[in-house]
Amino acid sequence: MAYVFREEILSEAVAMLGRGRGLLVVGHSGSGRTSFLTTLEARLREQGGSAVAIAAASPELPRTLHEAPVSSAVLIDAFEQADARAVSLVRDRLSAGGALVVVLDPSNHDSQLAATLQNTSTTHVRQHALFESLHPLVLAPLEPFEIKRLLHSRSEDLIDAATEEAIVELAKGRPRWALDLLHLAQMRTLSTFPRPGLNNRNVIDETSGLLRSIAEAFGGLSPESAAAAVALASLGPLDHAGIKELIGTEHAHTLTRKGVLMRHDDEGLAYVPRLLGAALSTCASPSHIDRYERAIQSRLLKKAAAGFPLTEHEVQHSIRAFPQESSHVTPVLRTQQSDLIGKSISRLSAFGEHSLARSLLLRENTPELFDGFVNHAAVLGELVSPTAGLALLEADEGETSASLNLPAQFIRARLDALARTARHDAPTQPDSGRASPNAGVSLALDLWNADRRIPTEVPQMRRVAAQSKDPAVNTLVTVLTDLEEVWNGYIPQGSWLDTGAPLPTFESPSEGAFEHLVSTVLVAQSYAALLAGQFAKRRHELQTIAANTSLREYHARWMRHFAAAATALPCGDVARAALEWERFLACAPQYLPLRLRSYLALAKHELELVARSDAYGPSGDSVLSAIISYMAGHVHQPAPPAAAEVSHQVNALPILKLREAHRAAASAGNPFELLHLGLELRTLEKWAPSAIALAQSRRIFVRRRSVSGVHRCDEATREIKSTLRHRIAWYRPELLPVPALDTLTPRERETAKLAAQGLSNRQIAAQLHCSIRTVESHIAQARAKLGAATRQDLANVALH
Repeated sequence: MAYVFREEILSEAVAMLGRGRGLLVVGHSGSGRTSFLTTLEARLREQGGSAVAIAAASPELPRTLHEAPVSSAVLIDAFEQADARAVSLVRDRLSAGGALVVVLDPSNHDSQLAATLQNTSTTHVRQHALFESLHPLVLAPLEPFEIKRLLHSRSEDLIDAATEEAIVELAKGRPRWALDLLHLAQMRTLSTFPRPGLNNRNVIDETSGLLRSIAEAFGGLSPESAAAAVALASLGPLDHAGIKELIGTEHAHTLTRKGVLMRHDDEGLAYVPRLLGAALSTCASPSHIDRYERAIQSRLLKKAAAGFPLTEHEVQHSIRAFPQESSHVTPVLRTQQSDLIGKSISRLSAFGEHSLARSLLLRENTPELFDGFVNHAAVLGELVSPTAGLALLEADEGETSASLNLPAQFIRARLDALARTARHDAPTQPDSGRASPNAGVSLALDLWNADRRIPTEVPQMRRVAAQSKDPAVNTLVTVLTDLEEVWNGYIPQGSWLDTGAPLPTFESPSEGAFEHLVSTVLVAQSYAALLAGQFAKRRHELQTIAANTSLREYHARWMRHFAAAATALPCGDVARAALEWERFLACAPQYLPLRLRSYLALAKHELELVARSDAYGPSGDSVLSAIISYMAGHVHQPAPPAAAEVSHQVNALPILKLREAHRAAASAGNPFELLHLGLELRTLEKWAPSAIALAQSRRIFVRRRSVSGVHRCDEATREIKSTLRHRIAWYRPELLPVPALDTLTPRERETAKLAAQGLSNRQIAAQLHCSIRTVESHIAQARAKLGAATRQDLANVALH
């Protein structure tokens, strides 16, 4: 069933019409006005009434108003397009007591209706008064959660987290825009990074038609004013002085009158929605757009030259190629642009955007382009070959202190492992006997980039972290070692996962080559928190750390998908979790140690395996497979040997202990332990295994005819469903992998209905030709299955 939004306003509208009140529904373009009228029309007809919807500009409006019975509701859409005659006819219908709803967008001050009402004659003063007689209803922007629910209810395909957030940001609470954007996303026209927008390269005829229809809702704009709107849409909110300085006073006034320039939540600021800017680009002057964009580019470069940070979108805008004749571009701005191009190439390469990075290299490719030789080597290793990156590192080691540089060691270890793999060299064992000053960190990095492990690596890594005088080495090695212990099924004793302490972070600058270390730590901590069952409570802390880095927008992108996968999996929605994990891997940092990348890839494999199997099918043979299959609700699968052995250890991951306890309680048929586990799993937000434990407990309680036990299970299950319904926009009750509840047999149902009608057991026995004891048994079983504590409760349930 499609999600119906604004249910309260619909109910109010029906009630007011029933009392004979006319309605004035106020809603901006894209607010779902037409959909509201369509739903209202259907609702009125469902209740036995008569209604007809029509547009104010329709030539059939006069006839409809004249012929419609007084009791029939006339629903007029887009009343801002009404002329003087239409206004007069509406006034006459209201005077005659006719049912009427008019829908109006008040933002366009140049509309046909606005022109009509500006006339100050006595007739039109009366027409002004007609609005005062109508009961006002406002179609306010929908909350983001409501927009998300609308999107998921209308889409047959899964919507990933980035697409969802992009649509919410672009729609500005307007449901019609949200659905149009969903359509654009399905045509691959929507872009999500570096900020939500439309990808002009993918615009096709159908897309252009949809955008033009949005633009037409704002009345005729000159190509020059449309270009001004497009320019403002590429920026954030500005004060009016800044807007007039950029596009001129005349265009600013025009956009305000047309309702294109909208007030921002921050007082004194205004903006043009990006979707509207994209729509108006279909009728804008290209030369004027280019002129405005050059002015914006120049201002952004000056901003960067003054030391102010730019958003990633602003960086991409700033590094666009200058025209061949650019007399306004100073050497300072050219130098600033070159620096931004170098940083952009490094960052695009570090996050897998190789095509964009290579295209920028065609414009700028001098050695001075990059922020240090380590970044230069990393880019070469990613875009050319690992060997090329290694050669640059080796060439610089003789002239610099590269051997003492942690970022250089980090990149070297990764490139060296990749080069050996490319040469198909025989597997190597990390050298644990080095004696150089940096042997410890080299060993740790070699271990995390090696294709095999050594038995004593965890204690060795702990010693490296403890003995290092460099806080950065301590943080990096500790975080990787914590993840390794979690990967093996244990909570590292004394770690943040064990004590609840804040996450360890770098004290060193996160700029330049250090960015790659920060990325590794963030990914490793997120993964460890997920496997340890702590991601939900650590999510905000991780996002805050990421937001304070120089790569905040890149990290926000992969974290969005990571968090979405972490939300979907314990709900039992494995298909969604697999989709989000795939999206996460596509935009995750590239310069991760090879072992970490392999651990992430294995999770993708396990998700796909669980998605293909059922609750009783085979799973993998690792701790990871035990965690993923159990969180997805596959509680019947036997634990892999590695996970079964670990689960009995004192410091085993809680999820492994809970899995074994769950299987033991189910095998023993202990409903009280299953109920206890279900409640504990619910507290930990492991929704799918919690719901299954409660269902298993309920089934046993039913067999034992324990009404109170069944009632407790049902209450806990209802709380799970209510929580998910209010927290997760895509949630549907059928997604939880809960076994079907016991249903009444035909005889039990018949007995329950007779009891609900007030018959005694003796009367029921006589009517069904059975013994009183049989009737008592049927009623007891029915009460247990339905969770009915009393005979009256049974009556309430059985009759519905």
